[in-house]
Amino acid sequence: MWLGLKADICGIPLRVPKVTEAACLGAAMLAAVGVGAYPDLKVAAKAAVQFDRRVEPNPHLQKAYEGRYAVYRRLYPQLIGLVPFVSHL
Repeated sequence: MWLGLKADICGIPLRVPKVTEAACLGAAMLAAVGVGAYPDLKVAAKAAVQFDRRVEPNPHLQKAYEGRYAVYRRLYPQLIGLVPFVSHL
């Protein structure tokens, strides 16, 4: 549900990785590069990151979210500085 919502709001397809523990996979890739199994992270990522499925946006829902998302994108930079003040509420 959440991935579909993200795809609809952004209006772009999302690729869902097979491995959802990104931090663990990233650490493993760094270790593999560190011991010389791969020459760099780009090559390690090509070898290690695989995708399970693709979530397509619903054009009708994307159109419904379009105006609201534009407002969010304008407000976000102005409001992000308030997060430390309200995060403990």
